Order: sequence, then structure tokens, then C-alpha cells
Amino acid sequence: MPSADEAPQPAQQLDVWLHDRAAFFEAWREETGSLQGWDFSEESLDILETVVRARFSEDMEVRTAKTSSFVQGAVWYVGETVRRNRTASWMFDPRHLAPVGPAPALFEGTRGQQDTPYMSGSVRGGGDGGIYPLGALVELFWEEDDAGEPVEPRLRDILDCFD
Repeated sequence: MPSADEAPQPAQQLDVWLHDRAAFFEAWREETGSLQGWDFSEESLDILETVVRARFSEDMEVRTAKTSSFVQGAVWYVGETVRRNRTASWMFDPRHLAPVGPAPALFEGTRGQQDTPYMSGSVRGGGDGGIYPLGALVELFWEEDDAGEPVEPRLRDILDCFD
């Protein structure tokens, strides 16, 4: 462990966050109001999607609440579902952020998804890649893509990104 005057390294931050999220899973499950079906299956992502859509009405609300226990639990649940069903692992690497001082702690930055844990693995179509579970939650509220084409995002779509 780092000394009191040393900031934890990203891997240590991630390990602590993963441990805490797993430890608080039952409390988070109760907070969702939906006690059945939390089995890390593709179908359980539909349950989570329903809960997220009932709790929030736009993507900015999800982003604003990213430090809340509910959103952190949802991020962890999405990522764990990916990890358990696809070839992917948890990562947190803030080095790609613009240098503005020390690396942000998990979920404490203001740069969208980049300061949150993500899933890394073999992506469909070949190669390695990463997907942010927080991004999948935010995208639930998008009505069109970057090209202006209509989209109907589903939370379970994140599973289709990985082999």
C-alpha cells in the first residue's frame, strides 16, 4: 500500500473499487428496487436498462450522478456482465488524459468516461479494444449517432462488442 502522502496507483484504485462494488452488490441490488434476475446474464442487462431509464431521463443526468452509489454499481454490474460472458477484463488507466496534475481518482474527474474503469479485450472484427460501461449507460438516452442517424441503443449491445 502507498504511504499516506502517496496517491494510490491506478491498478490499486481499480482493485479497491472492484472489491468495494462487489461487497456492496446486495445493497445496490436492493437500491434498484428490482430484487430478481441479477445473475450477470444478457437478460439481466435488460432489467438494468429498465431501472436506469426509469431513474434518469437524459444522458447528462447519468453523467452528473456518476459518483453516486447507484451509477457506480450499475457501471460495475455492466462490466462484470461483460467480463463473465465475454473475453474482457477490467482496466483503469488515466495516462491518456490530458496532463492537468495528478491522475484523477476513479469517478472523480470531469472528463466524461475517460476517468472511469473500462472493459478491455478482444473486440468483434479483430484486434483489442476497450468499452466504457459508463458510456453504455449514457448512450441509452441517445436518439441519433454522430452522423445524425437515428439509433435505439440497448444496454445488452455492449456484449456484442466483444468476442
